[in-house]
Amino acid sequence: MADRKELLDRLCAEIDAVFAENDVLSGIGTFDQEEIMAAVKAKGEQTDSPCVCGAHVMCNNAIEGAAVHMVKDGNRVEFSGLEELNKKDILMDIPFAGCEAVEDKICRVKPEYIEDGEWQDVDKTRNQGKDKETLKYQSSYMVCTKGWGIIYFKNAGQVAKNYADKMAAFLDNLQEQFGFDERTVGILGQIYREIHEKYEDRDERDRDWMFARALSQMAGYNNKRATLEIGGIEIFGMETHAWRRGAGWVFEYKYECEKEFFCDTLGIDEADYKYMRFWVRLQHLITSNYEGEYTYDAVCKLKEKDEEEFQGWKANMEQGLDRTLSDGEYLRLFKQAYDTVNQKGDFSHMLYTIAANLKDEGHGVENEWDNSLAPETSWSSADERKDVAGWLGDAVYDGDDGKISFGEDDYIADLDADNIAHFAAGGQSLVDAANEYYSGLKENGEEYRTELFVKNNTYEKVESDILKRLKLWDVNEDGTIDYKDLSQSKIHVDTYNFLVRLKEYE
Repeated sequence: MADRKELLDRLCAEIDAVFAENDVLSGIGTFDQEEIMAAVKAKGEQTDSPCVCGAHVMCNNAIEGAAVHMVKDGNRVEFSGLEELNKKDILMDIPFAGCEAVEDKICRVKPEYIEDGEWQDVDKTRNQGKDKETLKYQSSYMVCTKGWGIIYFKNAGQVAKNYADKMAAFLDNLQEQFGFDERTVGILGQIYREIHEKYEDRDERDRDWMFARALSQMAGYNNKRATLEIGGIEIFGMETHAWRRGAGWVFEYKYECEKEFFCDTLGIDEADYKYMRFWVRLQHLITSNYEGEYTYDAVCKLKEKDEEEFQGWKANMEQGLDRTLSDGEYLRLFKQAYDTVNQKGDFSHMLYTIAANLKDEGHGVENEWDNSLAPETSWSSADERKDVAGWLGDAVYDGDDGKISFGEDDYIADLDADNIAHFAAGGQSLVDAANEYYSGLKENGEEYRTELFVKNNTYEKVESDILKRLKLWDVNEDGTIDYKDLSQSKIHVDTYNFLVRLKEYE
């Protein structure tokens, strides 16, 4: 009986013959899905002996099928395996059997689709020359930006596979919970990875804060301007720096500084940055939907009422998508986005509140602040600051129009942020905390959101904190100051409804 090496040599020679005519050794797949799957199946049926080389890779987005070999200098890596590879060796001998993340299901692994054109998490203590660090057997991985799949060594143990699985779950959750498309969540995943790679000297909590705060800052949670109006005329405006005081800042509040951070510092492609920026900001506007301005019907009416403003809105989408749109195409895409995102949580609002909870000090955070323009949103400790940045602030701040605005988008964002922050407080990363929380939400239903929030905070404390800031008296004269005293208030309708929802889980 032939020994294993002999058998593998013969098998590899046969596979070479099958693919030679199509020049697959270049790492560029040109086959359709049926051809690729048939070839992979044929390869697997020819022997019961598993491949023993160290350079056999899998992808978390790949359709079920055999792993593929890495290529170095035009040759398939076989027996010396991982020792031969450095971070620039990114070619594979054939495509994967298929890709679950793209519409046509065809894997198109090309060098230009590998994020940064290299392996991530490499061994910086060893190299094969300048900028050619060797790979770490258990944890090195590549990211395919075509389907945002994570490629890792099949026999690497659980480290790389666990990372691939948890990042895939995290991106799936972002897509499901906030309505983003595949490209947007892929770019968000790249931002998370780049921050953790480029700022590896900081602890994980600080890097998680940077991810959450940079994105929320980009989406509009910058400085808050307070105004005094008399008779509908603005008398003066004052910069409160409220958002910075509550959660700090990653970059200056200027577009050029924002772009420099994402594109120059993190290395995000400018087209991807603009695309992600547009959809994160639009998600915020649609979910918060101030005064119904961002409904589909409102946009249609805007075209009739103010053509110039309508064209300005359309131009924003054209810049994000990097293509020209007809009015009809814009309205169709806006309706598609509105139908997908409406009634979901506000992503950037949630990230701002998470950022406030992750940061105890530094980066401009202030744990004592007397907000003279809105005293009910002042704080005197880190814990108060974190609550005011989320549910407490929404429950007591009546804004510029003298009425509490605490809609479903805020409810979801505030409670999700608080729940995820409680998981993270136990030492978990932001990704692990979010995955655990959303797993529980899927398993237990929407009531889990409120149930967990009340468990973490207690209803009594929430009601007490709100009523103290509102300086409420016994309005209904029943001898008790409680949420019922808000039931007839025209200003605090949303606050009353918020407490009613929580009290069911007391």
